[in-house]
Amino acid sequence: MVQDNKKRVCLYGLDQLALIIICDSGVIYDNQTAGNSCLQKNEEGILTVIFDDLGDILKSLAEFTINKIRLTESDADEINKILWNRSATRMLSVDRDKLDESVEAWIYVDISPNEELVKDIEEKGEDIYPTYEFRGFGRCKGVLTWNNSD
Repeated sequence: MVQDNKKRVCLYGLDQLALIIICDSGVIYDNQTAGNSCLQKNEEGILTVIFDDLGDILKSLAEFTINKIRLTESDADEINKILWNRSATRMLSVDRDKLDESVEAWIYVDISPNEELVKDIEEKGEDIYPTYEFRGFGRCKGVLTWNNSD
């Protein structure tokens, strides 16, 4: 086990979609990832639950990434389609610089309005960020995580 002065939270029992907003918080979140490969991933930050009342975001992400041990550019495109079609996740996009570190149940994301979607959303009179989520962080990085499939 890593010895440090940080507090640690294990997410193995997580039964919903969550986002770790990466920042210096003093808390490290651990999760098992990559399906049967059972990789151990961790990141420091602040955890927030993604409101997914129908469970369709989680289901789509879990089915698409099952047993993936790294993402490709094509995978990132497909995951972005999933994220951008739901109001709860439309401010997220796959972090292309972290594709090799993104796996099932652990996807690095950029947190900011997608420029391609902003115009369409504003024309509809909708808010870029969901009202029930998080605000005030600006553009930052995060990790989408959920319960590993193994």
